[in-house]
Amino acid sequence: MNRKVKIGVVGTGWWATYAHIPALLARPEVELAALCRRSLEKVRRAAEVYKVPSYYTDWRKMFESEALDGVVVATSHVAHYQVAKAALENKWHVLMEKPMVLKTSEANELVELAHRNELQIVMSLPWNYTSHVRRAREVILSGELGEVQLVSSLFASCAYETYRSNLDAYLGVMQAPLFRPGADENSDPEGGGGQGYCQVSHSATVAFWVTGLSAQEVSAHMHYFDVKVDVADSVNFRLDNGGVGVLASTGNLRPGDPGQHTLSVYCTRGYLILDMVAGTLMIRKHEGSVECPPPLKEEERYPRFAPADHFVGLILGIGENLSPGELGQKTVNFLDAVYKSAANGGVLLGVEQTSNAKGR
Repeated sequence: MNRKVKIGVVGTGWWATYAHIPALLARPEVELAALCRRSLEKVRRAAEVYKVPSYYTDWRKMFESEALDGVVVATSHVAHYQVAKAALENKWHVLMEKPMVLKTSEANELVELAHRNELQIVMSLPWNYTSHVRRAREVILSGELGEVQLVSSLFASCAYETYRSNLDAYLGVMQAPLFRPGADENSDPEGGGGQGYCQVSHSATVAFWVTGLSAQEVSAHMHYFDVKVDVADSVNFRLDNGGVGVLASTGNLRPGDPGQHTLSVYCTRGYLILDMVAGTLMIRKHEGSVECPPPLKEEERYPRFAPADHFVGLILGIGENLSPGELGQKTVNFLDAVYKSAANGGVLLGVEQTSNAKGR
């Protein structure tokens, strides 16, 4: 391009102002053209702080008024589909927060629309951009460890208080330079709240990205504790290569606890263990060799600026999409089946398969 990349942001809450907007402003090639949020007071404040010339309370008016190259979708979960669809129809690239959407049909439609218009969908999945996750994926896809036989994922976080709408529990714990995290969507069973949509959307995606595989069928159970959304989830699943997997996740850690996020992949000729929180990776082959890259520095373990930074590069035609829309699609299809299985006592259900394998 012989001009700056023009980007608009829809949804200027905690994560957008903590991660996406600072990342965009750090790129000299970017013109942050417009912001949108339903609250006039809050969107005006964000525009003043980040010196953005235009701001709106209705994303439709923003889309009618602005000529953009890309849009960041960081709204409530239920609004992702409408905003992203409109952006893609306008021939704009899209960076989407997770979960991509809440329905299989919506995920499939967005991916197909992006392909048809030759556009990028980038999912906001910072773990995909660490050197350890990249190395783990490289080893698995190269076949060095052989065929994947078992995948085990554990993700424990401190999201429970958001499910109780008790945001005061995070005071002094979570960094919030402009706005505090909201709780409405996290505690709303109809709005994409609960551990599955809010947290498993991270851990399942890492598992699918590292292995290049998809879940074919699932059996799931959930525990709601004293709230209206799931807090603890367990999922048994079969992969599309015939391998099996188990995924467990809980949000019931205390605010300030660093949590746990591990992924173990066992193959015919060896295995690997990723610890995202500790920043470690071990690759062990059955013939005896062991690879342990240096532990990641704390600031490298969850590179929150990476998705937006790479989004700009992709618009400019630079780099590889390490968190493509097809990956978000896989996870939405997985979660759709997981919630249905859990609602029916853990019945074994098939997962709709994506028709495009680009996300491998």
